[in-house]
Amino acid sequence: MARKDGKAENQHYVPKMLLRNFAFATKGKEEQVYVFDKHNEGDFPTAISNIAAERGFYEADFGDGLVSLETSLSVLEDKTRAAFAKLIEHEDLNALSDEDRAWIAIFVASQRIRVRHFRETVKAMNEQLLEKLRRMGHDPVEVEGVPVLTDDEELKRFAIQFLVESMKEFSQHLTTKAWLLMRTTPERPFWISDSPVTMHNSKDFGPYGNIGLAVRGIQIHLPLSSTLTLALWCPFLVE
Repeated sequence: MARKDGKAENQHYVPKMLLRNFAFATKGKEEQVYVFDKHNEGDFPTAISNIAAERGFYEADFGDGLVSLETSLSVLEDKTRAAFAKLIEHEDLNALSDEDRAWIAIFVASQRIRVRHFRETVKAMNEQLLEKLRRMGHDPVEVEGVPVLTDDEELKRFAIQFLVESMKEFSQHLTTKAWLLMRTTPERPFWISDSPVTMHNSKDFGPYGNIGLAVRGIQIHLPLSSTLTLALWCPFLVE
């Protein structure tokens, strides 16, 4: 939902409900997290309101006025918060109901897509595709089915639309995975990032690639706290 004064909201692409599980209390009003900047290899503490967020990140004009996903994502976070709290408290997947698992699957699917990293990846791939078409003598604008993302607003609209259209299919893939909990100690903690859903695959499928929700051997992870990570693995790995 847009602000009443017309200015864009500061919208988190990593929800504060996750960041709080990695935060520390201060004398101020809000918890803080330590941030590591990979570009300059520096670190600093900051309030969770200031990190993994951008103004109007989920707001775009599709021609019929401003559309925002902020309210829908807030509802999703509210539905998932209780399920994550159960896992953190009990450290047992049996604490989850079927409804809890469904909401978590939707949340993980959305979290994979809703981040800045996803948009940067789409932008880079789109630029490579357009350049390839130009070298082949084609005008990308005239090629059916090829998005031409020439500016940040077009990229934002594409990302928002993709998020909405892919949620059902992606979350269904996640429900078929083997769900595991991974624990560590405070001395060797898990970290969270600005793209917290990670995917890894030890199998090599050559030029076809090995990263995808439905790819055999895929391992998907989401850190829930500094000592607990939810893992969604290809069932063949567990077998």
